[in-house]
Amino acid sequence: MTGRLVLLNKVHPKTPTINDIRPITVLSPVRKFLELHIIGKLKKHCAQKINKAQTGFIGKLGTDINLLRIAQCLHDKSCEFKGSLFIDFKAAFDTVDHDILL
Repeated sequence: MTGRLVLLNKVHPKTPTINDIRPITVLSPVRKFLELHIIGKLKKHCAQKINKAQTGFIGKLGTDINLLRIAQCLHDKSCEFKGSLFIDFKAAFDTVDHDILL
């Protein structure tokens, strides 16, 4: 099952530049139906594999939970704080080289 790449203009109705285009993949309805049926099993499997500290990948938990954990750890003298990494993927697509993607 394959998908079809469609380029969407983010600045419609103006003429877009390469940075104003967002590619999406249109998938077949059969594929989407199959994905809906296995998504529960996939989520359960991933929940067992992903470390609970990676709250950005777990539903209904966000980085605010980890900020609270860090604050609690900094107040607790017995806590051994190693460090943290916060990544904002919200606009990550806009920073990717679109020529490489296309």
